[in-house]
Amino acid sequence: MYLLVIIFLLVSCMSPKITDSNFDAVIELDSGEIEVIVEEPEMNIETFEEWLTEHSDYSTDLLRQDLLGGSFGGVESTQDSITHIPIIFVHGNSDRATGGDFGGWKKLREQFLEHGYTSAELYGTTYGSADPGDSSSYTHREEFVLQVRHHMEAVLAYTEAPKIHVISHSLGVTMARQAILGGEGFNDDGHRFTIGPSLRDKISVFIGIAGANQGLSQCYGSFMPICSVQNGLYPGSWNGLEVVGMSHFLQQLNTHMHYEGQKVYSIWGDSDEILGYRCLVWGMNSCQLPGQDGEASFEGLGHFELRDETFGIMYDWIVNSE
Repeated sequence: MYLLVIIFLLVSCMSPKITDSNFDAVIELDSGEIEVIVEEPEMNIETFEEWLTEHSDYSTDLLRQDLLGGSFGGVESTQDSITHIPIIFVHGNSDRATGGDFGGWKKLREQFLEHGYTSAELYGTTYGSADPGDSSSYTHREEFVLQVRHHMEAVLAYTEAPKIHVISHSLGVTMARQAILGGEGFNDDGHRFTIGPSLRDKISVFIGIAGANQGLSQCYGSFMPICSVQNGLYPGSWNGLEVVGMSHFLQQLNTHMHYEGQKVYSIWGDSDEILGYRCLVWGMNSCQLPGQDGEASFEGLGHFELRDETFGIMYDWIVNSE
């Protein structure tokens, strides 16, 4: 009598969120021989939603299940390995993670998927109501900043990645910058709130698309919340010699330089219907990031086209960093 062993091995590249469990089948043949079969492993997938539920220190509101397209990201199948540095997307004013009136990150996410990324490497959440009717009331208040901050922290913990990339658009540029900077933020009433320590060592590439880093020209003399002198995009005034009175929030961000990541890039255009011609505010280009490593400017692209039609340069920046 002898032992016949048949072993089937399943070899795959699996993320830390995919596990397997083997079980053996022992069969005694009519001849008296014993056949031991090691079954193919059964994959157990831990989705981002399940992980958030198990980790109460992170809010499940990051999923924004109250909105269609309120979030995306996480392992969905056994094919979703993590071989790239995960990317977090931060949307703009009254937009959402994907879909909606402004489209969110739908097109860009699809392009990354077409270039070999998986859903386990691409993440987005929504801050705010995602209602364009509320756009004038968006500020960098605690609720919004911490939504972005906690999302970054949760993705880092869930993927177990040492670093992430951040791609941001419009108001999301300054929102993400404050979430990364850490320290304290400003609420609408001027009271401060705690964000936490800086995440600068956790960000590989930071890309800011059409952001109002020096304020918004539409906020000259405006009293809308989005133009708040506390936590809005108020660009200050010109006293004949220099700009004075920029919002406390923007002054705080721009006091620091090149903290957003190891590599910092901006994308802007000369035909942006929101930021205006060449993003100019008091003679400065508001879309450029202080201390940036590079930029890409485009003629003829509008505010949302700058987000949706510039995948090539973003992909190059990210791939070259890895």
